[in-house]
Amino acid sequence: MATGVCSGSDELIFQREMDCYNFFASRASANHGTHPYDGYGSFLEDIHGMVSLNTEIDSLCLTDHARISKPMTVTYPPFGQRDWRGLVFDAPVPSRVKTDASLRLTGCVDPKFLRGGYRFLVFRATRYCAPASAGTVVQTTLNGGHFSVPLAFTEDQVGSYAIDAFVFMDGEGLPISTSTVTPFFVE
Repeated sequence: MATGVCSGSDELIFQREMDCYNFFASRASANHGTHPYDGYGSFLEDIHGMVSLNTEIDSLCLTDHARISKPMTVTYPPFGQRDWRGLVFDAPVPSRVKTDASLRLTGCVDPKFLRGGYRFLVFRATRYCAPASAGTVVQTTLNGGHFSVPLAFTEDQVGSYAIDAFVFMDGEGLPISTSTVTPFFVE
């Protein structure tokens, strides 16, 4: 299987666009740590190491064109500060945590996306194949749109998760879903 990228003009695509393709090509050839939410591993892990996959591009003329080599973090990449719609985190959020380690989620509600005076923020981490009602839930009061809330897991909570974020105008109103991110791993 191959993916071809064509530009609609006489120019190359932007580096940020190319980085997306390079990221997924690098993930395909990674040895470990590329599990999606449903738990399947990298190509090498899934076939138990019987075949390897190389996604590098070699130039036909290495004397004129150097090999393309831009290392990328593809194993358990953190969520970016703006990967969660409606929220802006103070720092990237790890996508993998150890049990009994506390993770503090800090940031603010993005006023460009969520206009209004929200008072509460709830994060719900739901394990793969478990009902949402069985999720780990933490909530906090928003202070001028800012939040800081701990999220911790125990030994019996190992697995892959989806994390939902909800804001509330008040204690009586309906939740407003901001985003869901996956995969989040507890080891």
